[in-house]
Amino acid sequence: MSRCLAREFGQPARVLVNRDAAFIGLLGISLDPETPRWKQAACCNPLKHPFPVVDDHPAVLHAAAVTICGLATKLKDDACDEGFLRRGLARTAGFLAAPAADRAVAMLNSTSFPTAEVVDCLARQEAFESAEPLRADVPTAGAYAAIVSHLAMVLELPARRDALHRAGSALGSLVYWRDAWQDRREDTRRGRFNPFACVDQREIQHRIGAAWSEFTTTMAGMVFPRHAELIGGVRIATERKRSSFLNLQSHESAGKN
Repeated sequence: MSRCLAREFGQPARVLVNRDAAFIGLLGISLDPETPRWKQAACCNPLKHPFPVVDDHPAVLHAAAVTICGLATKLKDDACDEGFLRRGLARTAGFLAAPAADRAVAMLNSTSFPTAEVVDCLARQEAFESAEPLRADVPTAGAYAAIVSHLAMVLELPARRDALHRAGSALGSLVYWRDAWQDRREDTRRGRFNPFACVDQREIQHRIGAAWSEFTTTMAGMVFPRHAELIGGVRIATERKRSSFLNLQSHESAGKN
């Protein structure tokens, strides 16, 4: 992923590698019936021993472009919502990232990705938070559903679209609640909206449980031509690493159990 980001969007883009985008790339590679074109290369350190990479795979390119667009959206939001200093930094970073963002949008549009629809979906975030805080995860779930299900388009696997849509929607819901859970204290300190401040935690936990069940069930029902054990390992590792979030326990409470 980092090699793809650097090649397509410049060396600084390497730092944008994240777990969600890496998983989307891995998911696409694992579903592709065609054998990926592996090559030997190093990642960041040219002196490091080369290892197999597939940084030009359509799924990896898709995940990289989505990552850049996600950064652009975050910087745009920060330029409006954060304090004076952070607004200035966000605007400057947004200006510097604009060429990469334009290229990412062009890449997504070239594969018929519904870029405008996803942007509109995310734009409804504040409205959902105000009117239906328990369903505040809906815009993020919709965006992730579009992102993940588009793998069916780039890999020419239309029969996979529905399952990928369900998995993506569940993943997006989990991402939203995870971020809200991690930010709840900071949001309270800054006077920003956070669903955990206005919704019964048990109701949110029910939505998290439903999303996790949908995600794991859908993934378990998929047939992978390769890396099936790795995909399963990611699920197990995620459940173990994120257990405090899935159970809505603070780290202090989790440590006592």
